[in-house]
Amino acid sequence: MSNTDQIICRICDEGRLDTRIMKNTIEYQGVQYKLQAVYSVCDFCGSEQATGDELRVNKQAMIELRKVVHELFAR
Repeated sequence: MSNTDQIICRICDEGRLDTRIMKNTIEYQGVQYKLQAVYSVCDFCGSEQATGDELRVNKQAMIELRKVVHELFAR
């Protein structure tokens, strides 16, 4: 999803959502990793939220990280 899609905020029903990307540090199996997270911010009320597409992208990133970690520990 791009910023030009102009989704209306589900919280205030006034603003438009602007897609953002940030790096989160997470711990998985005792090791810290940087994982990219996608979310949106309303340009009217400032609420942070994730659309369905953004949630799917974030979930897929976590699934991929788990696969990599399990392959490393399996060696």
